[in-house]
Amino acid sequence: QMVAGLQETLTDLIPNLERAQADTSALLERLAVDQKEADAARSVAMKDEDVAKEVAAEVNAIRDDCQADLDAAMPAYESAVKALDLLDKKSIQEVKSFAQPPPLVAFTLEAVCILLGVKPDW
Repeated sequence: QMVAGLQETLTDLIPNLERAQADTSALLERLAVDQKEADAARSVAMKDEDVAKEVAAEVNAIRDDCQADLDAAMPAYESAVKALDLLDKKSIQEVKSFAQPPPLVAFTLEAVCILLGVKPDW
């Protein structure tokens, strides 16, 4: 009688087990598809990461080059600022009063005009 009860319980559980097995199979198939998609996405991400690393290296090289240029130019800039601080209104009025600038000033300003691409006209 106990064996018969267990057999009946097993018979009742067989549809549930078959359903669980089918669900598990479907889940495994979906998992395999998702894994393939994840592997493809990982491959794309790794390629993008490599490209980003190359760009970052180029940017860092440019930044270092710019910083070196800036470091070289800063002393001249600071010197020019100090020279401007030394100018007073009297000095500027004196330069304005010249009908024609002194030869060395004219020569220097012509050089500046040439560097700036402006025709030196007096």
